[in-house]
Amino acid sequence: MKIVIIGSGTGALFSTLTIKKHNREAEIVVLDKKDFELLHPCGLPYVIEGKVNSFDDLKSQMPKLGQEFHLKTEVLGVNFNEKKVYAKKLENNEEFNIDYDQLIIACGSSALIPPIEGAAEHLNKGLFTIDNFENSFNLSEYVKDSKSAVVVGAGAIGLET
Repeated sequence: MKIVIIGSGTGALFSTLTIKKHNREAEIVVLDKKDFELLHPCGLPYVIEGKVNSFDDLKSQMPKLGQEFHLKTEVLGVNFNEKKVYAKKLENNEEFNIDYDQLIIACGSSALIPPIEGAAEHLNKGLFTIDNFENSFNLSEYVKDSKSAVVVGAGAIGLET
């Protein structure tokens, strides 16, 4: 059985562990745009605070369970009828496709900007999301000259921030 996982975050990690627990022979292929396997996003507020030295300290590798990784790879589309994933390597724009028996889409989440008038034009200029390295880094630079802040959202990362 060939299983393709789109995304290499926590969902992909636990999917891989569960698959291998039930079927050690399963072939697992993981595709992700990032250049690293796993990010611990709950640590982003600690980097902003200075308790963790760098955003790179939040990166790690998945346990090696025989899965094949295609990092720096963008998924262009999926043909569910033919069970094919179409992808492109970002380093050289080489396009390829992968057949699968089962597909898991584990892309994680992204921050939701509430529909507040004017919010979009202030993104990364006083309004920030804390959902990836780039946005968190922009916030950490911005707060160096700030005296106060308002956090909207009561998820784990928002509460830690």
